Amino acid sequence: MKRAHNKSGHFNLSILDNNSSEIEQWDTEQSTKLELAEGLIIGSPCFLPTTKDGRYTTRRRKVAYGYQIVAFKKFGRNMLIDATAAKRKDDISISHLCGTRNCCNPDHLVLETKTTNDERTHCHFGLKHAFAARGQSGIQDWDRSSCCPHRPKCGKLQ
Repeated sequence: MKRAHNKSGHFNLSILDNNSSEIEQWDTEQSTKLELAEGLIIGSPCFLPTTKDGRYTTRRRKVAYGYQIVAFKKFGRNMLIDATAAKRKDDISISHLCGTRNCCNPDHLVLETKTTNDERTHCHFGLKHAFAARGQSGIQDWDRSSCCPHRPKCGKLQ
């Protein structure tokens, strides 16, 4: 049984309250406002919103996080219906393989359980430290060490 989010009262992601053509328009508009940033996936940059909180705003109203708009385009409404707002351990969530908050690169997004998404933070911590210590060669060394138990692997494209 689904549980409502304790702040919004929504059961599903609030982006799903909007029609598909409107969300597709937001995706088109948002794509012109993304900045490239080096992430933890070698050869695949992160696309970050220019807004500080990562949300897309239209008509002075914050309507969704940028990555939710991209996930809608990538996975579709039917797949995102399973992603819940409550975020219990077995709920489906939008997860970032790159470990970069608010990244809007569709190749970096997967749908998986909240538990797996939370577990990825340990891998992302290791990847970030490896990168800080040795740059991209640190990421390659971390990858060869087989530290990541996830599929797809953290810091790798699917």
